[in-house]
Formats: sequence, C-alpha cells, structure tokens
Amino acid sequence: METFTGRISKGAGAFGIHYWIVVPESICYALLQAGHSRVIVQIGDFSFRRALVSVLSEGKTLQIGKDLRKSLAVNEDQDLLIRIESDLNPNALDIPEELEYLLYEDETINALWEGLTIGYRRSMLIWVNGAKRAETRLNRAMEICRRLQCGEMIQRLKKDK
Repeated sequence: METFTGRISKGAGAFGIHYWIVVPESICYALLQAGHSRVIVQIGDFSFRRALVSVLSEGKTLQIGKDLRKSLAVNEDQDLLIRIESDLNPNALDIPEELEYLLYEDETINALWEGLTIGYRRSMLIWVNGAKRAETRLNRAMEICRRLQCGEMIQRLKKDK
C-alpha cells in the first residue's frame, strides 16, 4: 500500500466539469509496471475502487464524482491523506445490500443485471454506493431494476462470443 498527500482538482472536460485526484507518477509507475490499473483507494475511513485514468494535463488520476465528493465531505483546497493499493480482484463489485436484496428477490432482474457488461454494472454501483442515506440507495437500486425491467439498458448487454 502506498500513501501520498493529494487534493481534489477540478477541470473542464468534453462532457462538462470533472473532479479528480492526481496520483504521483512514481506510484502510478509501480502499479502499472505490476499490471494493475484498477486500485483500491482509502481516504480517512472511506474506501472505494477506481481505475487510474489519464487526464492529458495531469497524468494519471482517480476520478471523483459528485456523490463521492459529498460522502468524503472535503473541499477542493483541502490536503488529503490518500492510501492506494492494487486491486487484486479488479472485477469485484461492491453491491450495496439494497440492490443485492432486489436482485436476490427477482431472478429475471438478476439475470438481466448479470447480462450487463462489468463496466456498466460498475458505473451503476458507483451511482448507488455514492448515496449517504439508505433510502436514497434503495431508490437508486429500484431505479436500476425498473430500467432493467423496461429494457432501457439493453444496449449495455454483453455481446455473445
């Protein structure tokens, strides 16, 4: 596990404003040399999974969405002690209990969920897990199930080999 001090930075991208934490080059080099672009990050008591993402002007970064920024309750100008390590199980998904229950209860919805690409499931889980309140996580989990049931996520299904 590597530790560094960083800050949340803000910048404009092709799709609007983005927030990220720049990861020191030496840490990125060690992770990427070992073949690991997905990492587990810990800031305070909060732990989450991310990929090292290139931002042209900054190098490798950890993308920090709005919900995560709220959960961390930190400002852009605040120094953060950040711990980072290789994610040895990069396809692991942190499924919140609210969604896990809904998937367990409905085999059809679960099958549709499992049919989504790992990347799309991961992005949906970041959205659900970003909520502080259980009620919000449940509402987001129910929205995912509704979208699956209505076929709104069909374009995100895995392609048959």
